Amino acid sequence: MTKKPTTFALRGAVCFSTDSSHLTCLEDAYLVCQNGLTIGVYPQLPEQFHDIPCEDFNNCLIVPGMNDLHLHAPQYAFHGMYMDLELLDWLNTYTFPTESRFADLDYARRTYKRLASDLITNGTTRVSMFSSLHTEATWVLMEELEKAGVTGYVGKVNMDRNGSEELIETTEESVAETRLFIEENKDRKLIKPILTPRFTPSCTNELMEELGKIAAEYPDIPVQSHLSENTDEMKWVKELHPDCAQYWETYDKFGLWKDHTVMALSLIHI
Repeated sequence: MTKKPTTFALRGAVCFSTDSSHLTCLEDAYLVCQNGLTIGVYPQLPEQFHDIPCEDFNNCLIVPGMNDLHLHAPQYAFHGMYMDLELLDWLNTYTFPTESRFADLDYARRTYKRLASDLITNGTTRVSMFSSLHTEATWVLMEELEKAGVTGYVGKVNMDRNGSEELIETTEESVAETRLFIEENKDRKLIKPILTPRFTPSCTNELMEELGKIAAEYPDIPVQSHLSENTDEMKWVKELHPDCAQYWETYDKFGLWKDHTVMALSLIHI
């Protein structure tokens, strides 16, 4: 049975942009949605839409949902805290111990349900998000985001070195779980998989090479990671990859620097 089109209108002060140079603001306008997409914004509701449902928000501002291009879902558990350490010490002291807790699916479900609710309540409707290295917890995250109405990308984190005793995986586990994660989720409608090597120090050359092969096999799946966040990290990367003049090349040489690669915080030189 074919579903009937879902068409409705919102009335209010509509503000939007179609590019980085222009902002359109209409004090009293109608935004028409059909099958989940905005098909137009009109000062007066066109005659062909006079019979559709219309919700009037009076003078309230109607804007597009916000996009967050870099989120670590497990870090929601301590958001707004622990700003006393530099990156590498911060990871070992706070982040890795917290992320290891997401092996517990009950804990993951409770945390990610609150996270998804907070995102949509505060107007973030689309994300590019890191989970942890736990595949099952990553599925839980995707489920909770979809239930809340958030769209975007979620990645199972890869890290086969420089983690902690509780938060580490073998190269073989990382590759196998990543392939399983992508194959099981590549046809999702709202939350799609993204390749997620945590950052260069967390992944051996062997793992990065295998992730590059996966990226080539699934060319439509994007990549996300980190780049030049901290001077100590940058020095460390230079020691690990002396053949690379710049940090980004440590991804590029394994086929992970693509036209749809998303990196958190970029400086120029390592």
